[in-house]
Amino acid sequence: MIRMTDQWVVPWLLLLGGWSLRWAFILAATAGWFAVRPPRRPNTCYRVCLAALGAGLLLPLTPQWGAGLLTSQASGIVPRLVSGRVSSSEATPPGGGPLPTASTPRSHASISTESRFDRTGNLTGMTAMGSMDPKRVAILAVGVLWAFPSLVMAIRLIGGWRMLARLRRDATELTGSSGLLGECRAALALERPVRLAAHPLVATPVILGGLRPLVLVPEDWAQWPDSRRRACLLHELCHLARLDDMVKLAQELIRIPFFFHPLVAWLLIRLDRERELICDEAAVAHGCDPVDYVRLLVELARRRSRLPRTSPGLRPGWLPFLDRRTVRARIERLLEGDARTPSPASSGRPIAPGALAVLVAVAVGGIRVSARPVPEPDPVEYLATAPGPLAADADEPARPKELRGIVVDSEDRPVEGATVVAGCADPGRSGHQVLATDAQGRFTWKVPERSEMVGVFAHKSGMSAATWLDWMGSPTARPEQRLKLGKSEPFEAVLLNGQGGPIVGAKLRIKMVAHSFASGNTVTTWYEHVAGRVVEGSVLEPLYAATTGPGGSLRFDGVAPGSGLAIHAIGPDGRTFLVRHGTEPAESARQGMARQGFVDSPPGSRTKLVAVPSARITGRVVSKLPRVGVAGLVITQGVCHFPERPPSPLQFADEVRTDAEGRFVLDGLDEGAVNVYVHGAGENETWTYRAAKEVRLTPGSTSEVKLELIRGVEVEGMVVEQGTGRPIDKVEVGVIGPHRPRSGSAVMSATTDGRGRYRYRQPAGETYLYVMGHPDGYDSLPDGRSTRTLVVPEGAPQFKAPSIELIPPARGTGQEEAAE
Repeated sequence: MIRMTDQWVVPWLLLLGGWSLRWAFILAATAGWFAVRPPRRPNTCYRVCLAALGAGLLLPLTPQWGAGLLTSQASGIVPRLVSGRVSSSEATPPGGGPLPTASTPRSHASISTESRFDRTGNLTGMTAMGSMDPKRVAILAVGVLWAFPSLVMAIRLIGGWRMLARLRRDATELTGSSGLLGECRAALALERPVRLAAHPLVATPVILGGLRPLVLVPEDWAQWPDSRRRACLLHELCHLARLDDMVKLAQELIRIPFFFHPLVAWLLIRLDRERELICDEAAVAHGCDPVDYVRLLVELARRRSRLPRTSPGLRPGWLPFLDRRTVRARIERLLEGDARTPSPASSGRPIAPGALAVLVAVAVGGIRVSARPVPEPDPVEYLATAPGPLAADADEPARPKELRGIVVDSEDRPVEGATVVAGCADPGRSGHQVLATDAQGRFTWKVPERSEMVGVFAHKSGMSAATWLDWMGSPTARPEQRLKLGKSEPFEAVLLNGQGGPIVGAKLRIKMVAHSFASGNTVTTWYEHVAGRVVEGSVLEPLYAATTGPGGSLRFDGVAPGSGLAIHAIGPDGRTFLVRHGTEPAESARQGMARQGFVDSPPGSRTKLVAVPSARITGRVVSKLPRVGVAGLVITQGVCHFPERPPSPLQFADEVRTDAEGRFVLDGLDEGAVNVYVHGAGENETWTYRAAKEVRLTPGSTSEVKLELIRGVEVEGMVVEQGTGRPIDKVEVGVIGPHRPRSGSAVMSATTDGRGRYRYRQPAGETYLYVMGHPDGYDSLPDGRSTRTLVVPEGAPQFKAPSIELIPPARGTGQEEAAE
């Protein structure tokens, strides 16, 4: 024990201690940099973190520094034993006398003691390596305290590896989505072979990397909307294209010996966070609607864990998928315009026996938070897919009554005297308040009552403008915001008609601002959503509105260099049209923005823009129900996605309200296909409707739709425990049907009450019910048995759906053990 302590434990602890301290300096500097002035791009943050990781791994190869942590208690040598005797070269000659003082040939980690010898040279009185003094005992205890958790984490890692091997072995390969898989592989230029398979124990998509990559999806994958399947595949395949599975394996191996190091834990968490942001941006850059993508993240987060429990020792926290704070950072990145504002990195959690799942599969959340139900009204006015009423969760946080913020410049210095315009962005509401920042760049705004969406704009002369739009009902809503004003370049262009002639007197308005840039084969884009009803009539409106002058000239000030603008225009004749580039840009980043409907103007040039006729939808809402009016209803549209077609461009049309006769017009639409929805008081309670499904849009055309408010059928069902039939409350049940077509991304949901009951009012026809989220401990049944596909009969006032069963906590573990 003494020899092991002196020769192995002490040197290793000294090496580990010095290694940890020196690495801490590198990581502290990195963390400080990120806290003071973080890099703007997630890809840059990721590379910096990789550099810090590599530097730490190289530290043992550099010269050691500092004095020894342990020193000897007496001068002398460590006697060298030869067949039970001390060798004559180091022992006192027979006849006695003191031992000579000499330096030990060992490192400073060795412990030297004084030994005594008899006249024949035999060792007497003390052991050759000294006694087990209290210091040695303490050192050995520290070694055990390090070794035991490291061993446990290594065993868990191996256990996770075996668990994923079972998942891979028991999965059922899918062939129906091979076309979509191939399309996504081609979009990402992914050369690694990859297969798609379903597994009953998988709650959300997960990627298994290695030599034979496999994307595992839930068994209800075929019932998912096409847009959501495409977004998930793009995100997961981007991990493979970037070799994230290999890097993640290295991270988890590093985590084992440095489990105690808080800064190493921060670095590994930050790498995970930036990796997710990069893959999210890649999915959006390849045509996924960022708002639909946000909804997908929140819906996946409602599923309590990505991989349910498969053994008694597997706990939900050991598989950190869709962590609340990680998903929050991803949602903020997708919704906020200022990509330089860092989101708080989540803290580490214990490693589960299935920890290998973390290193080969990271999700669209992310992501697993225990998300509460979120209302469906669209968080961005340019694309509002059909919302549905939700029961409020018991732990729903109170909505902020005021918003506080700080305006900074590109160097993160407070901007004093900046103009801030804040207001409610809900349809049918207008008005704003003009504020000014104080010496610390701060402002405070009292949020109007019953506000769902709020918008904030900030600007100071000579700087670019910044805007922020948030949904107060979102779990990511924050009462304090940071807006960054950077360098400003004028956006100058000329607007021409189809024949090349200038358009004079056209009124232009910016609907959205995109910031995009390319790094290698990756194009990163983030957006600023312009709440027109907030800024309209304010002192900052000229930054977002312009009128073409002589020769069709136009100019927008307060635009950051390289920004893309989504512009809607109304010509002198009153017709609405879209603004596009006259010729396709050469750079890949600009091409990506152009395909999504944005235009840009490089500094020092005057870009030629072309007016393209927009599509429009005219329609009417009718009602034969007593005391159900058609005036003042909200009309929204949502982009349709088809796997066999290229991604549809974004739609920037505003929500509109019906007039007294129920008529409405959706103008400024791009080509493609959309679903049209109607919302208002009493929806899903006293009335429902059938959505206008897959309305085709072509430039310059007008499509007519009719939406009828009907009584519908009251569908009632229960969610119960398997075997016992005990009702389960707070289960999120989603529905796709005639009022929420599968081609769109809108899903209605409701929460079960204390008796395990849920209710919908919906049109007759085929309907798909599934569990969107359930309380901790419950799991869905394998083989899609926790879903229901049913046909709601025509003319029936009520319809009772078959009960949905979930595996209860006690039976979930045992049953899955038996399956293994």
